Amino acid sequence: MIEIFILVKNSARDMKTILFLFFIITAPVIPVSADGSWESFTNGNYITGTVVDGTYVWCATSGGVVRWDTLNGFYEKFTTEDGLADNNVTALAMDRDNVLWMGTDGGGVSSYNGSGWKTYTEQDGLSNNRVYSCAVDSAGVKWFGTVYGVSSFDGSTWKTYTTEEDGLADNTVLSIDVDAEGVKWFGTQKGVTAYNGSTWTTYSSADGLIANPVLSIAHGPENVLWFATPEGVSRFDGSDWISYDEEVEQFNGSIRSLAVDSSGVLWAGMTHGVMRFDGVEWETYTEDDGLPRNSVTSISVEAPEKVWFGTYGGGLVRCDSGSFTIYETLDELANNSIYSIALDQEGIKWFGASGGGISSFDGNTWHTYDMADSLSDCDVRAVAVDNDGMLWFGSLGGGVVSYDGTHWRTFTKNDGLSNDNVRAVAVDDNNVKWFATNGGGVSSYNGSEWKVYTEADGLANNHVEAVAVDKDGVKWFGTYGGIASFDGTEWKTYRDEYEFSGKAVRAIAVDLNNVKWFGGYNGALRYDGEHWKTFTVDDGLPANDVRSITADANGVIWCGTTAGIAVYDGVFWRSFSTEHSLANRYVLSIAVDEGGIKWFGTLGGLTRYKGIITSVKTIKSGLVAPEIIGNYPNPFNPDTLIEYYLPEAGMASLVVYNICGQTVIKLVSGTMPAGFHSVCWDGKNAAGMQVSSGVYITSLNKNYHTDIHRMLLIK
Repeated sequence: MIEIFILVKNSARDMKTILFLFFIITAPVIPVSADGSWESFTNGNYITGTVVDGTYVWCATSGGVVRWDTLNGFYEKFTTEDGLADNNVTALAMDRDNVLWMGTDGGGVSSYNGSGWKTYTEQDGLSNNRVYSCAVDSAGVKWFGTVYGVSSFDGSTWKTYTTEEDGLADNTVLSIDVDAEGVKWFGTQKGVTAYNGSTWTTYSSADGLIANPVLSIAHGPENVLWFATPEGVSRFDGSDWISYDEEVEQFNGSIRSLAVDSSGVLWAGMTHGVMRFDGVEWETYTEDDGLPRNSVTSISVEAPEKVWFGTYGGGLVRCDSGSFTIYETLDELANNSIYSIALDQEGIKWFGASGGGISSFDGNTWHTYDMADSLSDCDVRAVAVDNDGMLWFGSLGGGVVSYDGTHWRTFTKNDGLSNDNVRAVAVDDNNVKWFATNGGGVSSYNGSEWKVYTEADGLANNHVEAVAVDKDGVKWFGTYGGIASFDGTEWKTYRDEYEFSGKAVRAIAVDLNNVKWFGGYNGALRYDGEHWKTFTVDDGLPANDVRSITADANGVIWCGTTAGIAVYDGVFWRSFSTEHSLANRYVLSIAVDEGGIKWFGTLGGLTRYKGIITSVKTIKSGLVAPEIIGNYPNPFNPDTLIEYYLPEAGMASLVVYNICGQTVIKLVSGTMPAGFHSVCWDGKNAAGMQVSSGVYITSLNKNYHTDIHRMLLIK
């Protein structure tokens, strides 16, 4: 039994009351507040699926869903901020009630009826949250192909069909089509399975299918089925198989999508353009003919000779008798897979994208740099800024590129770099650049001389994924064989502290106290120079696979995992994911800018978070007064986010006063639930007029308890 004295100021009665409270303390709990402002930036031109809906065309993309109004060329983008389960949308289907159904890679299924969103996951009955394909049958039943079988949904009941329990060829279902007779066809890694409602029949290469992985399925007149595989196309009329492989090989591309128009013409989207087959002749369309990109991932037929192509990176294309019309969103990012983030000396943010090059953002304007700008490779995995403001970019196969704002310079193995596959870059206090490479160890460059360090020198492994420099100038490297440190003279290797199992340490960060943090496949590892501690899902991580780590100015640790973000204030972990408007669960990179704003690079775009992470002291089962956590930013101009905590539900008010005690505006007034809350003040008074610069007081009132907080508006 512990006796606790709490001094509570009762402003309404202007008196102080000492409360003697007795609690049975089980464990301290420090909840973390992060109810801030989330905003995502995505590219809607990386299309994975299309659906024609009258004059609208819906596009599934790796950055959300885009609806194009083809009459006026306008578009609207929907992301996790709107209610989408995940921005990485893999499949689309429209039901007979004009409800759009979307499969996502990790977030489950979302539906949109024109006004509201719904999400369905494994908890609802979906077989797996990673959805690769979807279709709707004539009865309105929705079918979803996942990495673990097929799920059907009739609007009330979910059913799952697998290899083990039913007759599915394989549980990884890549494609679905419902033919003219209502038979469901499921393309898998091991062939295609037909299901007529009672009987399962599988066809593979032994039966006449050209290859077993079936990537796309389409049916045409007379219910003829077409199947796209990595080796070519197969045609099946119910009894005989005909395959076309030489026709595909001559165009040097594998087929990704199929569609058949009402006249029986086959359209095939490939990695190198589009093929059209009228039953006699094959015809191709590529970038040379006007396509914005050769990679065509989706095809939808509007009418004979009027076909829509979804390209990966080039937007939407309408093909009308060989004439192309291109629809492109005005996007911020070069690509939706953001592997690295850096901030330069002028506050400009730089983002390295997989396959798209580099994007920069100055707070208002976006710029993209690719190979046309002398970038050696568009698959950029690392970005860093040196002490002179020079930018350094490491790519997956093009070595290292430096950029001073005007001139580009490329460094490869021919110049002294150990390997052209560069995974991470760091800069030490002497302005020496350190490059982690995949297979070549570590390279350093001081502006004139290159040095290479490998296992022979003391490096744990030559496959290096991460590098960081601590406050003592010691370099730390995450590899596939453990952790290594180098103080300029001596190498040290750490292998026993972490269960590596041949997997890489992918992320390293150094906090305010020079404590090192490491992220890998088995959780997050903390090292204070003497003691090692591992954090896993048992401690509060959303997933053990940690891909990125950073420490902010408040000492809070941010971990990017394959299931969202984990935040650690030294005692308590809290997780955030797509339900909080994070662009995607797979967080590849994290950075904190000069204003404390957090930037998260994911597989589904970029997310910016404006808010405060702070510890709110409380005692489990105890009494805590209402508290204003703070406002961010502070000072501010013109708006700021105010965060506060209510220990219990009830009437509460949050009022802003000027320095003279006059009411400026009442932001909150009414019944509020218990917990953490946030409200944005735009710097205007109750009349909607912008207030002047100065100190303003925020007052939180509930049940005779008052907490105040000062804010500074600077214009």
